[in-house]
Amino acid sequence: MERLSLTLLLMLLANSSTAAPQHPADTATLGTTKCHSSGRGGLCRLEWSTGATARAFYWVEEMDPEASSWRRVSGPESNRSGLSRDPLPGGRLYRVIGCEDASGELSCLSSTVYWAPLQPSGTDVIPSVVHDKKGVPMYVNKDGSLMGQKQQYNLYLLVRLMLGISDMRSMPPMTAPHFGLDIPPERVLTEGTVDDLIEQNAFAMYEARRAGEPVVGPRNPD
Repeated sequence: MERLSLTLLLMLLANSSTAAPQHPADTATLGTTKCHSSGRGGLCRLEWSTGATARAFYWVEEMDPEASSWRRVSGPESNRSGLSRDPLPGGRLYRVIGCEDASGELSCLSSTVYWAPLQPSGTDVIPSVVHDKKGVPMYVNKDGSLMGQKQQYNLYLLVRLMLGISDMRSMPPMTAPHFGLDIPPERVLTEGTVDDLIEQNAFAMYEARRAGEPVVGPRNPD
């Protein structure tokens, strides 16, 4: 099969879909999520903070990449601001769901979502190709640096996940990136880390897909 560039492949996101997610978020106003600072360079401990729309019980949920539905991975918790007890696997999309009952069924609201970066230990553990659910290959530049391959691999995983969600418009918004969207990628890496660059690109891709707009490829200085 012909190799597709990342930019071309991501533009296909506007017209590709399969199963619908559970708990569509009509009003994602519960609060925000992000990786705790201790997660940078390692596993992510999800941190959340709710606003005026607090609920009685909270669960951390992960978007199942195979079923394209939310599944609960920890909780319930009763604190309107908190930190997941255990580090969470990277390369996954997370949110916090807050409900008024302990069964997690009544008056539920979603937080923003957060992409927890996957942290490969070296280029040898990053595959050369990631296939979407229809078998379309997305190729990793194996001649690139660990930084470049890590960013590319994370974004391909996010692409694959989004291609499995039928109604991205019903998904909660993503937590805004720490450095914003206008800062050049070279400056992000000077003042931050490759995780910050992944955060920037993941936000831009996710929000474009959620708005039904064509998606552009990542901004990568490598």
